[in-house]
Amino acid sequence: MSTPLGHIAAGMAIYFCYGRLRSPHTRWALPCLVLLAVLPDADYLTIWLFGIRQEPRVTHGILFCVIAGIAAWWLTRRLQENVIGVRPLGVAGFILAPLSHLALDFSVGAHTLPIFWPLPNGDLMSPLPLLPGVVHARSIANLALWRNSILESLVLIPVLLLMVARARAVPFARIARTARFVLPVWCMSLCWTVSLAV
Repeated sequence: MSTPLGHIAAGMAIYFCYGRLRSPHTRWALPCLVLLAVLPDADYLTIWLFGIRQEPRVTHGILFCVIAGIAAWWLTRRLQENVIGVRPLGVAGFILAPLSHLALDFSVGAHTLPIFWPLPNGDLMSPLPLLPGVVHARSIANLALWRNSILESLVLIPVLLLMVARARAVPFARIARTARFVLPVWCMSLCWTVSLAV
């Protein structure tokens, strides 16, 4: 699975594609989208609290993510219109936030995910890991934990920033100027990540 920081960063990036922090009409959506981006890991609560491992992990399926996103959008829309009198962000961001969780976990390629549950043979696993994923370390001094966290940031954050830049119609020339410096580091980080899985 991807790191919690990776999921939080994805939720924030989706927010910045649609909303602006300066706008009181959309600022409230930032914590909502971050929470939705982390939500598929809610099944860990049943493991931690009750020792029950849910198989398949239906929270890591497209069906769960779409239903959760639409439900959150509908609920916040009702609250916004009734309490504040403004319309919320569109439904797309609310659906994309939990789906980003599936994309990141799939990119790790460590295990199968029931992405198309409840369809038969709906489990998928990436053949090529693009993100290093979480190292379950007993100590914060574990070097692999820090290595993977840094590598994931170096691979993931430029992609998220590019996504936000395109959503905000940043001129391609400006993106290209920045990419000259970022792209070599990104390529080296991606190659290192792939080499860890080989």
